[in-house]
Amino acid sequence: ALRTAAGADYLGGQARAYHVMAIIHGEDDPEGARTVLERATKIAEALGNAHYTTTITQFLGAAKSFCGDIVGGQELLEKSLEMARRLKYRYLETFSLLYLSKLFAAVGDERARATAELTLAYSEEGNFGHYLADSLSVLGRLDLAEGDLPAAIATLERSVRVWRTRGSIPYLARTLSSLGDAH
Repeated sequence: ALRTAAGADYLGGQARAYHVMAIIHGEDDPEGARTVLERATKIAEALGNAHYTTTITQFLGAAKSFCGDIVGGQELLEKSLEMARRLKYRYLETFSLLYLSKLFAAVGDERARATAELTLAYSEEGNFGHYLADSLSVLGRLDLAEGDLPAAIATLERSVRVWRTRGSIPYLARTLSSLGDAH
């Protein structure tokens, strides 16, 4: 798709191709996602599409975080959060909050729980199934880390139920692993 779009000098097609490539790399290959997303930032600049630019900024922030660039990842996620709020686009805002909560949890930042709880509230309100399941997983892992096993088990079991409706096997597997740790 990327070659076809590039051959036709179709920036919108290139933008979609890069976005899908980043999703395919995902959390399991953050370095691959980062490489693709850095190319996508050039397309975002050329397109001037605020939604696409916000999406690429947040995906790049998440990828950088997973690659260990905590400062760079946080800066991009916070920037994307501001961009999403300016657009008044709750779905994009929720993504940025979700990945900020993951980053905060990974580094032991006290903002992790509040950020994950806000993500959960927005996900429930907007019926954002993926973000709902993922925010529950973050909260369950936080409960587990704090030693609150009953809360961890309840939250992770709820996350598992939602993941099973989503078909996101890698996310389900990670949550089941955390649930196993809680048990």
